[in-house]
Amino acid sequence: MSPNRTYPLVSVLIPLYNHEQFIEQALESIVSDSYPNKELIVIDDGSRDLSFQRASRWREEHSHRFSGRFEVLTRENRGVSATLNELFALSQGEYIAYVSSDDYLLRGGIAARLEYLEDNPHKMLVVGDYVTINYEGIIRNKSGIEEYFGGNKQRLRNEYLLSYELIFFWCLAGPIYMGRRELYQKIGGYNESISVEDWDFCLRLLPNKWLGFVDHIVAAYRLRSDEAERTVSVQQHIRFNEAMLQTVTNSIPNFTGLKWAFLCARKLLYSGVLERFRGNNSLRAFLSRKVGRLLVVLLNGAYRILARLILATDQKRTTP
Repeated sequence: MSPNRTYPLVSVLIPLYNHEQFIEQALESIVSDSYPNKELIVIDDGSRDLSFQRASRWREEHSHRFSGRFEVLTRENRGVSATLNELFALSQGEYIAYVSSDDYLLRGGIAARLEYLEDNPHKMLVVGDYVTINYEGIIRNKSGIEEYFGGNKQRLRNEYLLSYELIFFWCLAGPIYMGRRELYQKIGGYNESISVEDWDFCLRLLPNKWLGFVDHIVAAYRLRSDEAERTVSVQQHIRFNEAMLQTVTNSIPNFTGLKWAFLCARKLLYSGVLERFRGNNSLRAFLSRKVGRLLVVLLNGAYRILARLILATDQKRTTP
């Protein structure tokens, strides 16, 4: 990086909750990143373990390595969306990046996303790719987008297909987001009434084409342990499907055509699945699940055909 360049302030924000075994690695990844002008703020969301104590001790021991503002705060539990919004309110950076307390950044990830936003002033938020790791820190997937979630980076790189891809094949996770400060002021931050905040947040950006993608591995996303996956309760399933149903219901009026139809199909599917978890075994609930799932499959097929046609056309245009 050029010594004569002016570096805008990047706020790196961590919502911390019950991750005493991982928070030090997250902090180390931010402090050791070579981007020179950043602040780091952590809010412990009422953890029941020693997360706050470990983060505070690490800050005391390593603050000499970090020239910017570095704060570690704690309070009672309010949930991740409320914590994200509170972190933003405390931040001062021109650019905002969130890091979950069990994930970590990879070197160069801040600079790669910042460069994209500065080169694309019409974009308000950018995401990158990520590796997935297990609870022991072993890499499971070298591309979380393609190998773990089954997304397609070629489609994400296409300006027209990006919004389709994130509606039909949601494939984003972890600390891969960086946005301009004005974005969060425009759209009002994260929805605190739902438990799945990231898909809802991104869907609100897509109609204005504010979201961009940079094909760079920027972070490591930690997968839940096998035991945690096996012990998901019925109530957790209900909260998840309630959040997804609310997200698609809110988003449907913002889209048209194939995207609108797909969100309607997902609404039908989530409604039926939610009723099943609530113990409703009526014919109506059964048909809602089955018809919604069938429509999702059919519309997915239609989108795949559309994507192939668009990419093939683009390739012909760029081939000499």
